[in-house]
Amino acid sequence: MHLLVHYTGGDRDLNLEIGSGKRFIAYDIVKKLKEQQRVDILLQLSNAVKAKNKSRGKKHEVWKILLM
Repeated sequence: MHLLVHYTGGDRDLNLEIGSGKRFIAYDIVKKLKEQQRVDILLQLSNAVKAKNKSRGKKHEVWKILLM
């Protein structure tokens, strides 16, 4: 996904805004997958969580950053 953003959020950092939006979308995606009983996809998202993040309570990795 690519976005072009014009941000006028004042004191709040753009990265915080993007992070909040991604978190909201990720929770909604997981909720919808649970409603649709898509255990296969939920398992893939769960398996993608790194051990250190699992220890912090993270259950699914919806967003993945690809470094080029």
